[in-house]
Amino acid sequence: MSEQPEAITREVIAGALDQSYAQISAAISELSDPLSEVTDEGGWTVRQLLYHLIGALHRVPIHTGYFLSGAESLPLQVDSEYWISEWSTAPVQSFSLALDAAYLGVKATLPSIASEDLQRLSETPFGELPLARLLLISVNGHIARVHGEQLAAFT
Repeated sequence: MSEQPEAITREVIAGALDQSYAQISAAISELSDPLSEVTDEGGWTVRQLLYHLIGALHRVPIHTGYFLSGAESLPLQVDSEYWISEWSTAPVQSFSLALDAAYLGVKATLPSIASEDLQRLSETPFGELPLARLLLISVNGHIARVHGEQLAAFT
């Protein structure tokens, strides 16, 4: 008998978001000004990584809106740095506050999604996905698993 994978509910997504936020917040708290300009093996500086993580998290409610509006496809930017000019000189505290705002924005979005809407499908650069899967990838897979470990290596 095979086990069924855990259903992706708002609670599962919220739990993953909380874990990712805690992981990234802890790493940011280990950083100090001025931020290092050393690049990692992938060619990223800590500054680039921070604004990419925060920018990606800020986009989660926007992506959710596409699903909820019934859009057949999601114009998701892949491999974007999510640059704004302020990032070039931002102190660690700015990144910390921006992370808080992005986290709270996603957290506030989750209760507005009806359970049945989590199964809405849309075409993404990763293939056709239900909203629940994209949210979990966004808040956990991309933020924590891909870049969280990368950020921890800078601390």
